[in-house]
Amino acid sequence: MTRLHSQVANTLKEQGFIVSQLSEGENPIYAIKYREKELPIICFSKLYNDVFNPESGFGAIMTCDSANEQCPVVSGANERITVTYQDPKIADGTSEMKEIYFNKSLEIAGDMYYVFSKIARLF
Repeated sequence: MTRLHSQVANTLKEQGFIVSQLSEGENPIYAIKYREKELPIICFSKLYNDVFNPESGFGAIMTCDSANEQCPVVSGANERITVTYQDPKIADGTSEMKEIYFNKSLEIAGDMYYVFSKIARLF
């Protein structure tokens, strides 16, 4: 069973996002907003074919090497972009955990900014 790691939610809170946990359990559901009056993004761990995900008209951004290898085709995706990262969970339980999650979040944010700036030019 996978889940959105609680340190990810904590890191996003520290970086100024509004994070609300909507459910408990093995795979909690979070609502994450970048501004109070905006609609939240609903976040939880899921496979690409989960019923919650769109069936067409979306971009698949593969961020994990194993997911990239196991899903060479994502049905319904207009684009499939591979941008892989070392999982910050390697630092779980260490004194560097908070800093490593924070830095990884900044790295991902910078890369996604670049990716979305390129996509925005297509429309």
